[in-house]
Amino acid sequence: MIFDSNIRINKKNYDLSLKNLRSKKKIYGIKNAVCLLCSQNKNYNIKEFTKTLKKFEEFVPAVELKKTVSLNTLKNLSDNKVKLVKIHPRHINVHISQTKYYLELTKKIKKFNFIIMWCTLDSWYNKISKSNEQLDLLAKIINNNKKNKFLLMHGGGPDLLKFYEKFRFNENVYLDLSYTIYHYKKTSLEEDIIFLFNKFDKRLITGTDFPDINFKEYYKNLTRLILKSRVSKKKINNILFNNLKKILFK
Repeated sequence: MIFDSNIRINKKNYDLSLKNLRSKKKIYGIKNAVCLLCSQNKNYNIKEFTKTLKKFEEFVPAVELKKTVSLNTLKNLSDNKVKLVKIHPRHINVHISQTKYYLELTKKIKKFNFIIMWCTLDSWYNKISKSNEQLDLLAKIINNNKKNKFLLMHGGGPDLLKFYEKFRFNENVYLDLSYTIYHYKKTSLEEDIIFLFNKFDKRLITGTDFPDINFKEYYKNLTRLILKSRVSKKKINNILFNNLKKILFK
């Protein structure tokens, strides 16, 4: 049984997209999924998205924030039972060196009980991030938002163990392996992932990063890695389902 941490809705027709996802998820044992309205969607309509999601109880709504976010927008999300908001530095096109912007944004979010999803992949088309720049920024943000839970999406990619070491004693921080677990398949990073399966199973989650990665390829690779890891069924159940269930279905 799988609780997918990261399915994105990129198409204009929300209802059709969700019906398509519902039919696919049954094949691969995906019981629930965090379903994200991507800020790049040409039909970025929070009201329509949340209304449509009410017909699909197996999907938990998440909304990727745009560059300018008002308190009214956040209140509207909260009133519509949205539990997760995502900050994607590349999509809003504010470099992670702009510390003040992110501290002010997360200060607004702090007023609500959102779970904060943060895209940790720091490859930029026009700028290069300094070593540990994002880790230092996240440390400031997380220290200032001790009541919010954080899902660090993709777990820092190739810097997976740096993110683990930085936040392993912070109970509000979870590492997400969507994208990373597939993109880096059959590389040395697999040993790091297996290490986390063993040492960090209570704060590790994973998902497809659909539509970039399809369900079949994700499931095939995930099954291979689980067998390779020889991790206990209890730990795998935490990673695949129980951790997200605990966070979202209190």
